[in-house]
Amino acid sequence: MIRLTVFADHDLKHSLAGGANVNAQENLKRIARHMKVRLLSSWEPGLAESETVDGIEIRRFRGNMASLRWTIPRYFKNHLENETDVVWDEVDFSAPWLSPLFTDKPVLMHCHHFQKHNFFYELPWLIAAGAYTVEP
Repeated sequence: MIRLTVFADHDLKHSLAGGANVNAQENLKRIARHMKVRLLSSWEPGLAESETVDGIEIRRFRGNMASLRWTIPRYFKNHLENETDVVWDEVDFSAPWLSPLFTDKPVLMHCHHFQKHNFFYELPWLIAAGAYTVEP
C-alpha cells in the first residue's frame, strides 16, 4: 500500500478552514480508500492533537504559520520520512511547504490559488515581500 503524507496549513476541523480544505478533504478521503494517508497541519484549542477522520490520520502541531514551516518538516524528517512514499504539498492558504527542499520523496503540489497579501500572514516580512513581488 502506498503511504502518502500531506502537509497542510489547516485540516477541515480548523476554524480557518475554507473551500480549499473542503476540496482537499474530499480528495484525500477517496485516496485513503487505496492508500495510507497522513495529514500534518496546525493545531488550535479545542482540536485533538491527533485523530483519524474519513480514513485520514491527522496530526496537528502547535505554533504559528511561520514556525510550523520549520516544526512540521522537522517532525516529518525525524519520524515519518522512512514511512512515506509520496508527499502532498497542500497550498491551502498561500505559501507552499517547499517539500522538495527537505525530502527526496516524490512531491505532488496541490495548489488552489495564491493570494499575494496572505504571504504576510505566514512568512517572515522579508521573505513575504519577495514572494509578493514575484506573485503575478
